[in-house]
Amino acid sequence: MGSKTSVQRNRPLAKLKDVSPAKARDESEYAFGIYKHPIADPNVSAPNLRLKRWHHQLTISPDNNFLLGMAVVQLGFAANAWVYVVDFATGTMHEYRDLGPLGLGGTVAASSVRGASSWSKGGNTIRFETHADTGAIAVDVDVLATSRQRIKAKFTTTGPDESLALLHQLDDAGRQAAYTHKAASLRVSEGEFEFGGRKHPLVGGFAALDWTRSYAARVTKWKWACFAGKARDGRAVGLNLSAEVYGDEENAVWVDGKVYQLGHVEFHMASKPWKVTSSRVDLTFVEATEKREDVNALVVKTAFVQLCGKFSGSIVFDEKQLPITFEGLSGVMEDHYAKW
Repeated sequence: MGSKTSVQRNRPLAKLKDVSPAKARDESEYAFGIYKHPIADPNVSAPNLRLKRWHHQLTISPDNNFLLGMAVVQLGFAANAWVYVVDFATGTMHEYRDLGPLGLGGTVAASSVRGASSWSKGGNTIRFETHADTGAIAVDVDVLATSRQRIKAKFTTTGPDESLALLHQLDDAGRQAAYTHKAASLRVSEGEFEFGGRKHPLVGGFAALDWTRSYAARVTKWKWACFAGKARDGRAVGLNLSAEVYGDEENAVWVDGKVYQLGHVEFHMASKPWKVTSSRVDLTFVEATEKREDVNALVVKTAFVQLCGKFSGSIVFDEKQLPITFEGLSGVMEDHYAKW
């Protein structure tokens, strides 16, 4: 993610490039930039325990009634994982979360376009496997939620037509880098999830990917908004917005699989409902559930709040200046501080 030392310059927003490099770093030089397609070998390096990696995915059921969030995170000194199901009809969240000291239990693939990220602890398993030929992601989950009910999911998301792949410079010398691969209009091509003894289809639903490999600063913070679904006119729409992390470089919307940059946005989180606005973006977010995590240990401190809920509003995404509008699309907003 981003950091206090992230290099933010007063310069025009860099444009998305059509062709991405094969590697993030060739010998000693990073290919900093924003790309429409992922970097196959995101070989960002960092000293021991400073490399942060995760595979995070949101999935929305085709009826827009359920939101599934799941992640495998490798921080070096610890690994952690979570799976949750939000039932919007009842306004409830059921969650599994666990921690692996010394990084035990969790593995994140070396690339977002091939290989597997996985978690295994105490009979709870999470696996994301990305197929190099298509970019499709096969997901297999079997965990016990804190409500003592099992969450099972087995489904496949299609590979993105276009992504936002950002290789961001975090220091003045160009030696500290963050790579993140975002795609917010993936479709579920097969599969279902099971909770509380009931099976729910996912085919035709939407998904969003956040895959990151970063030489993160000791103190890191961000604000984030993400959703996916269908606009009022039936087009597929997905969103990724952030602040306090990479400048404006990962702010983008996907419309029918094509990615468009959005530039600077403002997060309004002092009172609810939370909003995100700019000259092109007008979003209102109504929460359904909230989760918080506050840790104050010897070497680690985190303050985290994530709301799951519904987005409504409009976005002007191209030079035609015709907004795409939507109502009640499922997604998340979060505010995060980490000293790690």
